[in-house]
Amino acid sequence: MDCPCGVRLIGAGEDALVLEAQQHLATAHAELEYTRAEILFMARPTR
Repeated sequence: MDCPCGVRLIGAGEDALVLEAQQHLATAHAELEYTRAEILFMARPTR
């Protein structure tokens, strides 16, 4: 998952990706908040 700020977030599964995204949001974009469903909706599978 690529954040518009340029950071690539990678998780070994849905739970790991959601945790990674939430941690990134908390430190880099504290004004933003997304649910698990919203994060997964924005994520794209890697090949």
